[in-house]
Amino acid sequence: MSSVKSLELNDIVMLNGLHQIDNTLWRGFHNLIDLSFSVYKGDNVNWDAPIPLCLLVKVKRVNCSFGREIERDNLVKVARYILSNANVLEQLRICYCFRLTLEVENDDLLEEVELCSRIFVLSRKSLACKIEFETVSIHGSSDRAGTGLIVPRR
Repeated sequence: MSSVKSLELNDIVMLNGLHQIDNTLWRGFHNLIDLSFSVYKGDNVNWDAPIPLCLLVKVKRVNCSFGREIERDNLVKVARYILSNANVLEQLRICYCFRLTLEVENDDLLEEVELCSRIFVLSRKSLACKIEFETVSIHGSSDRAGTGLIVPRR
């Protein structure tokens, strides 16, 4: 496990069980720099601490995908947790399936932009961290200062 540089967890059951696995096992991933995970249902997820801290120590890139059933406040909790605990994080990329249709209502677009803005202003432990946020209709990118650009997708 010490040579593992990239880890992808695509099963909510796996994500829910991360804390049940002995921390000595997770500490074996000391070369981990890329972490990806997907959450499509929010049942039994510890939203305040979804990932063992020892996995975030050296990780440089985190990619998260969230299904539309995930509450927006929980998505913000996960982003806050990662940003405040990942020391050398260079990029946090969040993909959120806000809806199933490509048709965009003004209210939906406004909600997506507001969610993106909430994430962009979160404090970051890593000075180099850039945040990317994507939905079906927008793409946003933010630097360390929280200034960012949100553009519609075509």
